[in-house]
Amino acid sequence: MRLAADPIKRLILELGGKSPSLVFADANLEDAIPSSVWSIYYSAGQSCEARSRVLVERSIYDDFVSRFAEAASSLKVGDPLDAETQVGSLISGEHRDRVHGYVETGREEGAEVVAGGEAPEGPGAFYPPTVLAQVDNSMRVAQEEIFGPVVTVIPFEDEKDATRIANESRYGLMATVWSGDPARGHRLARRIKAGTIGVNMPFTAFPGIPFGGYKQSGFGRELGLETLDSYLETKSVIVSTSPKPFNPFGL
Repeated sequence: MRLAADPIKRLILELGGKSPSLVFADANLEDAIPSSVWSIYYSAGQSCEARSRVLVERSIYDDFVSRFAEAASSLKVGDPLDAETQVGSLISGEHRDRVHGYVETGREEGAEVVAGGEAPEGPGAFYPPTVLAQVDNSMRVAQEEIFGPVVTVIPFEDEKDATRIANESRYGLMATVWSGDPARGHRLARRIKAGTIGVNMPFTAFPGIPFGGYKQSGFGRELGLETLDSYLETKSVIVSTSPKPFNPFGL
């Protein structure tokens, strides 16, 4: 934006995220758990719209954390050219150190590491799928984009509390709602400040559906017809059809 300011260049910015998945007690966990696992660990968490905050209704929190951590621990980390690999390498060793630094920060903040959390020995920049439980949304690990295979699992009390936590972020790129109540999905889609809301499905975008963020996740949209607006100039033409001349000053 600074570079574009002097020549007045227009921008579309698709930036970072700290996107939430909201899992309610009436959700189908057989769908919500594997989908939520995929939503954070695909591309080893190196995706702007990764659902890196999982908000879970307190009545099912312990069960969800246990099952989620078991699923995360079962993922195979390794060579992306191996057909059995499910989680590949991070982009660099330096970035792996940064990701692990966030995990250590989470421990210091009081989060519980229930899966992963230690880099394996050997070559490459691999990091295991990591689950941080008992996280408060004010913690750094819940507010800052880690951009790696690290998820924070945060309890909530009710729909109002879940909406508050989801929106207490500088970002607003993506969110997913898991609930057996379709009306709740649509209510939260209106209330959550994010550019794309998924209801009972983990996917991020489809052709023709505009994609982009709120707040510090950027502005402008991609992939949909709305994208064309960024490349167009609107011209207004005003034509008088009055038979009387315009002479308000009586000249």
